[in-house]
Amino acid sequence: MSNIILPPEAMISKWTAVLKGRAYWSLSNAYTALGQHHKAMQYARLHLNVSKEIGDEAGKMAADENLRDLQIALSTQSNVTGR
Repeated sequence: MSNIILPPEAMISKWTAVLKGRAYWSLSNAYTALGQHHKAMQYARLHLNVSKEIGDEAGKMAADENLRDLQIALSTQSNVTGR
């Protein structure tokens, strides 16, 4: 018989939120790579919100940086296309 100790419910909930935040971060990066910056920004905001909820400082910094980069990309894109 194994001596595996399951984490308390709160830890499971936090890790679920961490994984959700990372999924949003990955989706944001995927949409950025596809040039779909508006969609990428939606997922970056979701990543930031989850990171704030669980107190993930590294996640908040990554999301903030991603949002700044996307704002620059959108600004550059609108300057080029005139939108």
